[in-house]
Amino acid sequence: MTSLIDTCAVFGCGIKRRTRGLCPSHYQRWRRHGDPLAGGLPAGAPFEDRYWSKVDKSGRCWLWTGAKNDAGYGQISVGGKMVYAHRLSLEMSTGSTIPPGMDVDHMCHTRHCVNPNHLRLATRKQNLENRRTANSSSKSGIRGVSYSISSRRYLKPWLAQVRSKGQPTYSGYFSTKEEAAAAVVSARLRMMTHSQED
Repeated sequence: MTSLIDTCAVFGCGIKRRTRGLCPSHYQRWRRHGDPLAGGLPAGAPFEDRYWSKVDKSGRCWLWTGAKNDAGYGQISVGGKMVYAHRLSLEMSTGSTIPPGMDVDHMCHTRHCVNPNHLRLATRKQNLENRRTANSSSKSGIRGVSYSISSRRYLKPWLAQVRSKGQPTYSGYFSTKEEAAAAVVSARLRMMTHSQED
């Protein structure tokens, strides 16, 4: 039996001390952070505690502070497999698993947000409808509006079109970029159920 004198100096630890009066775990935390209590949760902590310890809830979006993939989505290891943090957040808040083939749409457009009030189930089509802006290669900077140089359309060079299910639906050519933008918004409101930016 280990006496109190031989145990880690951290209250309640009870593990045999090795260096500077601390057990190996608390010593490593002291070396890394300057505080033996800093760092992660103790081994064996409940999964939800581990999950929420990686979330910053200081703003409207609850930002994932743990690992992220190259696209900026939060990830966490569950049973040795990396899963998306926002999907887990929605599952924990609803108490049910996400059906196969369904996406989780960030209504706030912040990829590492895990606030369940900012997340919703969506089909892939619906998730793609909820885009914020035009592609980075867009010359107009407006989603669905492009500049078309054509000898027949030189008076109306701005093309308005909406893509749905991979197919373009044309709204026409317009004299100004603003007119084309208004036509695209009107078409998206008619055709799309999840386009929140319009």
